Amino acid sequence: MLAALLLGLLAGLAAAFSTKPRPAGRARNWILAAAVLAALCPTAPLERVLAARQIARLSTAPNLVRLIPYLDTAASNAVPAPRSSLASALSTLIAQSGDANADNLPWRAATALVNYRWEAMPAPVPPPPPGALWRPSGLPRWGTLEFDVLIPPAGTNSPTVFAHARRPGLLPLDGLELRDTALDRIPVFYAGGPLSLDRVTFNHCRIRIQNNPAGRAFATALLAPEVNFHSPAK
Repeated sequence: MLAALLLGLLAGLAAAFSTKPRPAGRARNWILAAAVLAALCPTAPLERVLAARQIARLSTAPNLVRLIPYLDTAASNAVPAPRSSLASALSTLIAQSGDANADNLPWRAATALVNYRWEAMPAPVPPPPPGALWRPSGLPRWGTLEFDVLIPPAGTNSPTVFAHARRPGLLPLDGLELRDTALDRIPVFYAGGPLSLDRVTFNHCRIRIQNNPAGRAFATALLAPEVNFHSPAK
């Protein structure tokens, strides 16, 4: 079966590049070749390529208004894109965002791109292992927002701390010092203040960032598999 498909692909390409093809015939041959190629290619790599091209295309004006809903849809369907493509698109969006405010469209698209990275391509953080114990967290309390942390048993390949919120709420990142921590489904906000992160992941967290120099640097750091970011006190 595979040999027949390969022969069909080669035949289609040969016909498409023949010396005097008719225009309609050439189009049909290319469609046939593309269909055979798609049948032979694994779905995941093809999705990654298409997502990367779409993100690159929509990251430039006047397509920005379509980028945010595309990223939301791609994230909900777990369609990944290479991080190199995300870094390039984020650089383009940051260059367009300026320093004025956090509500302009390029900056909103930039933060949507960061959230897409942590929803469609979660970090390789294993789920809480059986037998792990939840205990009150040392993370600062914010209003009614309190946290529990999971300390995995010895010998498991997990972060030192896996943290989640006891009830819904927003965690301000300014002033925090986190190391070897996985934040799980905790909405966070960073305004550009002092922050120290070492090997931190944001699993399915909604991330809001203020548009300022520290915020833009933080957004760039968020594209890494694990976040290492240090912003000194103002």
